[in-house]
Amino acid sequence: MTAGLDVLYRLGAQVPALALAGRPLADQARRLDTLLAHTSWTADTLLAALAAPFEGPVRTSAGAVVSARITALPATPAHVPEQSRTRSDATGARIRRVRAECTECGRPPEAGTDLCAECAGWPRCPACRIYRTPDGTPCRHCADTAPALAEPVGRCTGQDGAGCGAPLLAIGPLGPLCGRCEADVRRARAARDAQWDAAVQAAGAAAEAGSVQ
Repeated sequence: MTAGLDVLYRLGAQVPALALAGRPLADQARRLDTLLAHTSWTADTLLAALAAPFEGPVRTSAGAVVSARITALPATPAHVPEQSRTRSDATGARIRRVRAECTECGRPPEAGTDLCAECAGWPRCPACRIYRTPDGTPCRHCADTAPALAEPVGRCTGQDGAGCGAPLLAIGPLGPLCGRCEADVRRARAARDAQWDAAVQAAGAAAEAGSVQ
């Protein structure tokens, strides 16, 4: 048994609502093993933080709550504010929560609300599809790391030459066409080729019929 598993088994005994099993138990135990191996967190301080009482009803799985609480832990326990301890039962001391939590799932809430971004219904960032923003615009990470947009080399002339006006970053094999117009041109050429083949076959069939007569 690893130290992380031991912490989670103790957590389940102390807070039955957070008892884990199977894949969630193994996944969260690995995260705790990493914290115990590479930070100043100890098994006791981790257990105290994870066993913090709930501020309201829990409407999600124990695995989601434990995962959110591990994610919300500061880098070192030295950053955790002083916490008062009160004897609650024979299993040990209960400790106030380290940080505020979403009232729906237990994840850290967004500023100015009691809900996390997912429970608040925020749309995902259109660039990375990972983080969520209130209005669906790119998240701060994507906005800060987005590459500079390349200057267009021209405008699409359109299938019939009238020009759809879409900016082009490169000129394709069929000329200055955007992807949509290039597909239209290819379909039109394929239709003309099919008509030509059909006409040739019809002419050949008519010639063959005439020679037989």
